[in-house]
Amino acid sequence: MYSIDTVRMVMADGDGNAAGKELQEATELYRKGSDTAKSIELFKRSILLRPTAKAYFELAGALLSSRQYKEGLDALTIAEKLGYTPLANLMFRYAYAYANIPDDATATTNSDAAVTYMELAIQMGYAHPLQFLKKDIFPNLSVNRQFDATYTAALSGGAGNDPEKSLWNTYQVQFPEIQLPLVIDNAWINAHKPQAEISYQYERFIPEIRKARFSREGGDTYYYIALIKKDARYVAVLYCTVPEEVDGPNEVTQFYLISYSREGKIIDKMDVAGLARSRDPFRVFSIQPNFQFRVQEFKTIFKNDPDSAGYDSSNISREDPQPPVEYRIAANGHVYLSGLDQFEFRARSASEHAAQAVVLMRKYQALAPGIRPRTDLVRVLTESAMSAVTAGNLEQGLTQLEEATATREAILRENPTDVENRRELALSNVFISGIQFTPEGIGLGHESEARTHMTEAVRRYRDLVEEDPRNVSARRGRRAWL
Repeated sequence: MYSIDTVRMVMADGDGNAAGKELQEATELYRKGSDTAKSIELFKRSILLRPTAKAYFELAGALLSSRQYKEGLDALTIAEKLGYTPLANLMFRYAYAYANIPDDATATTNSDAAVTYMELAIQMGYAHPLQFLKKDIFPNLSVNRQFDATYTAALSGGAGNDPEKSLWNTYQVQFPEIQLPLVIDNAWINAHKPQAEISYQYERFIPEIRKARFSREGGDTYYYIALIKKDARYVAVLYCTVPEEVDGPNEVTQFYLISYSREGKIIDKMDVAGLARSRDPFRVFSIQPNFQFRVQEFKTIFKNDPDSAGYDSSNISREDPQPPVEYRIAANGHVYLSGLDQFEFRARSASEHAAQAVVLMRKYQALAPGIRPRTDLVRVLTESAMSAVTAGNLEQGLTQLEEATATREAILRENPTDVENRRELALSNVFISGIQFTPEGIGLGHESEARTHMTEAVRRYRDLVEEDPRNVSARRGRRAWL
């Protein structure tokens, strides 16, 4: 079946109609995915009736999907010799087969062959080159030291391809997605040893790589860790560095959070976990699904001078936790200190007192129902919300502002002529919009919701101006937010 001379002899006298029916049945069964073994049997039956390049190509696909890589390569070889087209698809399957052959004495040769066929597939115009970057299809291909340079060069050589864009796409898609919340501490680091090395060709995205590349001492090695966020405005990732030479007996790993524009320009960057040197404080990093994160240092107290007594655990007296610092990745990709840390204790204290005021005002409102007590509650809710936002708790602030807005809308239905309430409603929409999304500051990143509230604020202000052109505050509000 895999001798090209025999195949050519059978082709002359085969039953094409019967072979075609078997091939169609085999293809439909294989695509359903219900019985791959049966589809392989049908593909082979079709080939025995009359071999064709398409039948061998489809047989190879079924064999590869069932991990019969070596026989799959045999089938691909016959398909190629029979002139299967498009050749780019054939090269892709060659690359897939070699990349997934289990490690043995020729593992390096298989990996190199996979990279070669990948290059040929892309150069021949393979329609889905990003598939070579998918870990579920090619789990180990990117580990090959020639992969990054070969992939980028092949992709850049295509008609209409921008080399810089190709380099950025190749770099950013190699960060694996990760579930939040995430905590990177000693336990996590020990359980997740870095493996996927970042090539020096990506130095424009990690400037320190340039220093490592030309360092006489060898420099650090950089590794992909995780994709934190990717949206229409920015990409945020985690990578780590491991020095070639450690200045103490403890393993040193430093983790960085870095954000880029969608074109690959660096927006912001900070070191968030691990330590750069054995004598430095160890950092623990924790990030929540709302992209608010905390960095906490643990200062190592040694029994004796570590330069003489050493940095190992026997010389460690204790590790003192330092006050944690709160940050947030904003909608523009920048990392900001939360207001809680900018204003230190005062903002937190103000937020706590404001929350207590809300509790007391709710009790008052329950005892004295009516518009006035509810209006007072709304004012306290608004002040509490702004205090919470200042302290870095955007979610709490948003919840309280939404309650205040809903209460004002209920009051408006009871008293549609209350101009002050209508003006305050418009202002509430403005506040909510600012929490949902702020292009150049801290926000939740919900641009669509922010736009909806800002549109509603402008509508409310416009209605007030049309009803009373002398309403100065309404005119100012409309101009400010148009």
